[in-house]
Amino acid sequence: EGLCAGDEAVYRYAMDWCAHMVQRPARPAEVALVFRGGKGTGKSTFGDALARIAGRHGMTTSSSDLLTGRFNDHLRDVLVLISDEAASPYDRGGEARLKGMITQRMVTYEGKGRDAVLGKNMLHIVLLSNDGWVVPASLKDERRFMVQDVDPKFAGDGAFFDALHRELEAGGHS
Repeated sequence: EGLCAGDEAVYRYAMDWCAHMVQRPARPAEVALVFRGGKGTGKSTFGDALARIAGRHGMTTSSSDLLTGRFNDHLRDVLVLISDEAASPYDRGGEARLKGMITQRMVTYEGKGRDAVLGKNMLHIVLLSNDGWVVPASLKDERRFMVQDVDPKFAGDGAFFDALHRELEAGGHS
């Protein structure tokens, strides 16, 4: 109801996307999930749950350098990458790298002081933001982003999120 704003089609798409991450971990998702909305609406709770499911192959960052910077060797074994306020739609170089990370089967990984190497791309990317403009997506032909505005109905609802977090901690991630 909150994250997908009550839209059944968006919910099904997001759940299928998550299932793809688990069922076909060696293939990039080819579409990044983008959730934008106010603070306290559950975006980070969703991202944290996905990262926890992926275990050591899950990563959350608030740094645009770690998301789309030149040195990206830290992403080599990452299955799900949660960008919590890290995406910058104004960075043209970062835009090209982000699009490649979403769709390309093979990507170039580079560590500081090391040669760049080609490797398999397994990334499933989720972008979370409070900003209205999260990604540089045109309205008519951008296929790499599924953008959803989060319903603020649960924002600040401590009882709702306390119960949700208890469920997750009690094995709800499995």
